[in-house]
Amino acid sequence: MSSNNDFLKIIHHKVFENGVWKETRLECNPNSKVVSQPKAVVVAKEPTPEENTKVISRYKNGNIETKKFYNPNDRRKYLIQNYTEDGKIRYAEYFCVDKLHNENGPAMIGWYEDGQKKYEFYYSNGIRYKGIFYNSSGSKSSEVYYDKDGNHHREDGPALIYWDYYDKVWKESFYKHGKYHRKDGPALISYENGKKEYEKYFKDGNEHREDGPAIIIYNPDNGKVIDKQYYINGES
Repeated sequence: MSSNNDFLKIIHHKVFENGVWKETRLECNPNSKVVSQPKAVVVAKEPTPEENTKVISRYKNGNIETKKFYNPNDRRKYLIQNYTEDGKIRYAEYFCVDKLHNENGPAMIGWYEDGQKKYEFYYSNGIRYKGIFYNSSGSKSSEVYYDKDGNHHREDGPALIYWDYYDKVWKESFYKHGKYHRKDGPALISYENGKKEYEKYFKDGNEHREDGPAIIIYNPDNGKVIDKQYYINGES
């Protein structure tokens, strides 16, 4: 007569958990009912470089279009890279648990065809909070900050900054959750060749200033004021 042990079999279950390969040993009967709890959890070998890299798609000529790179220390984190048909990198995206995320830099990076950086977007757990754009010469052209809903927003400086081809700031905009707003100065400032062209004061999206003109227009050649306009809560 057969004993229960004659029907027991060993099942090895291999999983990747918290960045480490683990193997669990279970004893089961023929009906797959677990008759014992896992007896041992052992660390298996780390994934090989080949296991950490996956080709997602290719062009008709065989060149790689999109590739996925897993973080060898934590496979919840991975990098997606996309290439042009002739093998030049087009963009890169960093993920953690399938959300755009990178605590050490931009989570999205794009390049021009000549290899110059085109843009950078910063994300935390899928929420975009900053973006930087570059012109084709490699210089910064604009920088923008966002709130969690995607509106222009920044607490400690301009939420939108533009630079010209001479690397001079030509416009600064201060936003509070998508509306022009600044407590201690103009919310919109425009420059021409590095000199002020005009400045506008706003409160919650309305032109507003209680202690002076809400709009001041300058002659950028000599810095003299050529016009002033007064507003309270958007009304002159």
